[in-house]
Amino acid sequence: MKVLRRLTQWIIIFSMALVIMGSVCKRMRYPIKEARGLWVTRWEWAARDDSMSSTDQQERIKSIFDQATELKSNIIFFQIRGNGDAFYRSNFEPWSDVLTGKLGKDPGWDPLAFAIDEAHKRGLELHAWFNTFPAWRGTVPPLHTQPEHVYNAHPEWLVCDNEGVPMKLSGHYVSLSPGIPAVRDYLIDVAMDIITHYDIDGFHFDYIRYPEEANTLGYSHDPVSVNLFNSASGNPERLNWEDWQRENINIFVRTFYDEATVAKPWLKISAAVIGKYNYSSWNGYHVVFQDAMQWIEEGKMDFIVPMIYWQTDHETAPFVKIARDWLTHYRYDRYIFPGMMINSLGSENWPADEVVKQIEICRKYGNGMVFFSYSGLSRAIEAIEVNEGQIYPSNIPPMSWKDDKPPMDPKNLRAQFLANGAIKLLWTNSNHYHDSGDVVRFNVYRTTGEVIDFNDARNLLHVTANSDTIYYDITCEYGNRYVYAVTALDRVGNESPPSNVLEIDLPLLVMSAGEAISSTE
Repeated sequence: MKVLRRLTQWIIIFSMALVIMGSVCKRMRYPIKEARGLWVTRWEWAARDDSMSSTDQQERIKSIFDQATELKSNIIFFQIRGNGDAFYRSNFEPWSDVLTGKLGKDPGWDPLAFAIDEAHKRGLELHAWFNTFPAWRGTVPPLHTQPEHVYNAHPEWLVCDNEGVPMKLSGHYVSLSPGIPAVRDYLIDVAMDIITHYDIDGFHFDYIRYPEEANTLGYSHDPVSVNLFNSASGNPERLNWEDWQRENINIFVRTFYDEATVAKPWLKISAAVIGKYNYSSWNGYHVVFQDAMQWIEEGKMDFIVPMIYWQTDHETAPFVKIARDWLTHYRYDRYIFPGMMINSLGSENWPADEVVKQIEICRKYGNGMVFFSYSGLSRAIEAIEVNEGQIYPSNIPPMSWKDDKPPMDPKNLRAQFLANGAIKLLWTNSNHYHDSGDVVRFNVYRTTGEVIDFNDARNLLHVTANSDTIYYDITCEYGNRYVYAVTALDRVGNESPPSNVLEIDLPLLVMSAGEAISSTE
């Protein structure tokens, strides 16, 4: 009896393990809460020549967003500031020359407002992508404009090397000094201007660090930074130079996060960061004084995106190891979504299935990823569709530290049979006001089983654009029995309980167009 009891216990344990393993595999393959971001550079949507009009740029944005939707993306990182210039109506900085060919020239339309509207029509979140400390890019200074470009207005703000010499113009960025309080204040004002005037879903920092080779060239030994470092008021903790540099970036992050979340508590704040945190010859912590883990440990970023632009089995920087390190060693109450390179797919050293391998790594250890960039999207779509890696919709994981109160469940889910054979679903939005902002979209679930599994993305039929309360199911087929339900999503990703369940057995329905289909409560 004792042996039989022990055998029974082991059978139960083994059965439970199989169930758990099956659930984990299903979650990895078909996750319903997964960030799927796409970086869209200013060169990809805005760069123009004499033959291209503003209308052409608008059509390009639409095309990019359509392809992102095809890939089942849910976040667009849309670049709206490159180097002290603006791709929106700024109160502080001149229009970018990338838009019209001339710095400061009004393009006659507002690209950011247009992009927000087009993204929301497709159910995509729009996160404003903001190059932080770059001041200019090019071998000649910017033109004089109104408002004046920051490079011309404040040359004393540039980073300086060990000898106190300001960074020289080149084909790459010259940088403002993070150690100058006036620089940090100015950049926060520029960023808050965007947050105040645009209905963005998130704010995404890039180049939020000192420039390359800061550790060897001594950036930034500008007079203000040196004086502050050597003073009791500017360096009260008597930090060493490297820690003090890192703290300058930390101060900027803390100040911005607090101001932004007061203005819009639901706004998602994030940053693209160096792919290696604090090891090897190229890393964020020691080379450019970027302490990304400090930001999420303090809760001053909602998520970070390490740019891990190497192949899965790269000889010295394998994606699998670096991504696993980020996702398993640094666990705080914030998200890490690895950034992966798709622009090189199909080249000699980047086989097309590389994107699928990296997606699976991200799913195994985390809950989201970001693709760089739109230029590689068509190749990524082909590789992903072939391997069924991303064929179902998903929701951005909820950010409960902002607000953990879910919306109310939708009411009165009902349906009508249409003459073309489609089923028209309608429901009522029960949420007139919610702490994190109004409900922004709905999940429409469908299964042919008895009960809907709300954790399996195979049952997520559609995510509505905006807060639409209607959906046409044109994929239903005679001979099937369908079970439908709808949930509401707020701006931080909280999901409501499901609506009433609607059961439809098409073979048993003999209906005329427009006839209502009853539901089960």
